[in-house]
Amino acid sequence: MIVVRFSRVLGRGIGRHVSCNAPSFSKLSKLMAELKTQESKKDVLETEREKNSQHELLTQQGLLISSNIHVLRKTKDSVVSVDNFFGNGTIDIHLDRKEYPDPMKQAESLFNRAKKMSRGKIQLEKILEQVCTCIEELESQVAILKQLHEEEKVEEVQIQPVITKQVIQQDMFRRYTMEGNILILVGKSAKSNEKLTFVVAKAGDHWLHAREVPGSHVVVNYNGCSDETLCEAALQMAANLAAFHSKSKNDGKVLVMVADPKQLRKPKFSKVGQVRVIAELKSRIGRPNEAISNEILSKIS
Repeated sequence: MIVVRFSRVLGRGIGRHVSCNAPSFSKLSKLMAELKTQESKKDVLETEREKNSQHELLTQQGLLISSNIHVLRKTKDSVVSVDNFFGNGTIDIHLDRKEYPDPMKQAESLFNRAKKMSRGKIQLEKILEQVCTCIEELESQVAILKQLHEEEKVEEVQIQPVITKQVIQQDMFRRYTMEGNILILVGKSAKSNEKLTFVVAKAGDHWLHAREVPGSHVVVNYNGCSDETLCEAALQMAANLAAFHSKSKNDGKVLVMVADPKQLRKPKFSKVGQVRVIAELKSRIGRPNEAISNEILSKIS
């Protein structure tokens, strides 16, 4: 398969703690090199797809030969003018008399080539879609790492296949705990929202945000909790907090979207804190008034 998984791109650095300086620059270089490779593959695939788009022309040529077979069999000429039922007037048919003494054999050959090209085009479309997804992932990772280099130096960074985890100062987020060791983190600013979404959030977490209004990013870290009742209560609390820390905090009910962190992307040239949601998991109703009592009872920092 053409798509390269990020574990190959990052190599043995996955799962290891490395300093933020030279090693992370090395990771950035590898990602940029892989991005260039995938973009080259995309160009090649698009060229091949264009070639395979000729299957319709081959089919037309085969139909012209088969529909005029009674005329073509009466002559030994290599070029024969026939009525063009795909357009106006006549069209010249070029026959390979040496390879195909019977013109019908040439028509069958054209049909077979057209069928193979059609199947090939479908396969190329699937691979091209995978390569485009890979390019999008790589561009997102490159943008995140570039921003990390531009911001303050951190103590250590852990690079993972899809997300980057970073040691964060305690006061960067609002932090809440619930029974079952479930942790809820709420961004305090555009900068902390971005780090929460693209640096801290990981597979298995839930990401929440009030729909269509500015507000804090919220992440639920279940820490391995398997109690469905506790997880559901934590998710509702997170929805309430997302509603409370949004421009709709004065509303009684606020629609909150829930997504897997893996389905979040950083748009090109976007402002700090802006996110594009590829796919949502569900929607919740957040109640800002209930978040106030939650904040009093559960806030720990």
